[in-house]
Amino acid sequence: MPLRQRRWGGVTAGTAEVVITTKLFRPGLRQQTVERKRLYDLLREGRTLPLTLVVAPAGWGKSTIVADWLARDDVTAGWVSLDGGDNDPKRFWRRRRTAEAGRGRLRRAP
Repeated sequence: MPLRQRRWGGVTAGTAEVVITTKLFRPGLRQQTVERKRLYDLLREGRTLPLTLVVAPAGWGKSTIVADWLARDDVTAGWVSLDGGDNDPKRFWRRRRTAEAGRGRLRRAP
């Protein structure tokens, strides 16, 4: 990613985007989860597609179910966590490419 420079009164500052690496970490697995066969089956069907998005309100267990499914089925996948500040298509696609490039090397969140 090229670094653009801006100058303010003799001060040079880079304007390259900073990626918070924890947004690219798969969350750790929980000790006890509810098995949701129907949702696991839907996620398995999604493997035939180039991209699967899981969308639901905060706190509904999206990260938990996907992390559990990835571990159960031993799926190699990229991971991107998004929030309201990521509401920019260019940023989304850059993060997606970064996650895809790192899949298989992704660490679980501490």
